[in-house]
Amino acid sequence: MRKNLFIALVAMLAISAAQTLKAAEIIHAATSGKCGDNLTWAFNASDGVLTISGTGPMTNYTVDNYAPWKDFNTQIKELVLMPGMTSIGDYAFYSCSSVSDVIIPYGVTSVGEFAFTLCTSLDYVYFPYGVTSIGRSAFAFTILESMSLPHGLKSLGLGALSLCPKLERVYIPSTVTTIGEQVFANDPELKAIYNCATTPQAINTDAFQYIENVGDIKLYVLDYAEQNYRKANGWSALDIIPNNSGSSSWGEYITLNFDYEKGLLAISGVGELKDLPMFNEFRPLCAQVSLSEGMTSIGDNSNKNNSGFIGFTYLTSVNIPKGVVKLEEGAFANCISLTSVTIPSSTQIIEDYVFVQCPSLKTIYNFATTPQTITESVFEIEPNSPQLALDKSKCILYVPEGCADKYQAAAVWRDFDIRETDLREDIHNTAILPAADGTRKFFHNGQLFIESNGINYNLNGAQVK
Repeated sequence: MRKNLFIALVAMLAISAAQTLKAAEIIHAATSGKCGDNLTWAFNASDGVLTISGTGPMTNYTVDNYAPWKDFNTQIKELVLMPGMTSIGDYAFYSCSSVSDVIIPYGVTSVGEFAFTLCTSLDYVYFPYGVTSIGRSAFAFTILESMSLPHGLKSLGLGALSLCPKLERVYIPSTVTTIGEQVFANDPELKAIYNCATTPQAINTDAFQYIENVGDIKLYVLDYAEQNYRKANGWSALDIIPNNSGSSSWGEYITLNFDYEKGLLAISGVGELKDLPMFNEFRPLCAQVSLSEGMTSIGDNSNKNNSGFIGFTYLTSVNIPKGVVKLEEGAFANCISLTSVTIPSSTQIIEDYVFVQCPSLKTIYNFATTPQTITESVFEIEPNSPQLALDKSKCILYVPEGCADKYQAAAVWRDFDIRETDLREDIHNTAILPAADGTRKFFHNGQLFIESNGINYNLNGAQVK
């Protein structure tokens, strides 16, 4: 079994080379078609962009029946995967050797086996919240340097991250329960693994096969789980470093605490919340944010790369606390899993790019009785990949009763699906981490409700206004 993976991959290298030669002989290959019951693909040879659009799962392909765009594998420079698809099929982008980064859209729950194998230029993958499985050898033979596995992931297949010559860091959320054999085999540069699971996943020593000095790999674990890892086969061979939470202060009055197991970043205090440099290392593990009242602004337009919560790709909802007056440039940019935002009545200024590249937004609660004056750049940036663009007409904007006319007359806000709500601001949310299906729980008048796709239900499943 230990040799099977490497034998199979070496054999596929030869197959890939033969297919590349064969592709060069094809003159009139199709440039569009179907790749699922409700998914279509289109390849633009002039810019090397392969676009997948539609809804539902992608077809699973095999070593004998490759994806229909296989003849363009070496020509594909960019993948545009549009929201709506729910899976990435087996062998989907096998040997797309010119693709350097991939953004997997919110709603995808599985990445098939060999999906990105031999994507030899691939150095970055953006995962959304909600991916639950990654298949066998899915990212083998890529040049990833860091892999942040998505919060909500349950299984990581055999050899999924093997044969990655530049891989240095891997972040494993507490939700992962199954890890396949040889998962990190032949990753010579692997230096650190952050594993947030309380109970070590069952692995064998072949998980790190063909890596010299395995004992030099640092394994960061929860302090109360340390002894579990020291007794666990495979993990015990690493340099285990206990860690329970990351605590720090920002400036004089802001305190931050990160809970590894829950993926929860709790921030309290008073004043301005700007960049979060001390938490950059753990940003890939953060799935929840709790913000207390007392803060006056979020973001830092003088430090655009670290402004606020930029790049918190697994964050699904955020409740901006009362008292925040200003959202500075880029405060929540590139939060690709963000589905729900609450803006308090105190917020008067929303600068450009605050919610840019947040394509999954489904609901915004804005409690300001007078709409903030904003520009298109709050939600849009040029040039912008279609897969990162927000369709404002499909995002519900809840506003206070009697204020709909004001928002319908206001630039940018008028482009949303505006609805009035009698939900009181002070009890709008006791936030609970949304489920992978996009639902969200909240309290209203002492009762617990569930929001799904902008519609509220009681616990009996009946729709409520």
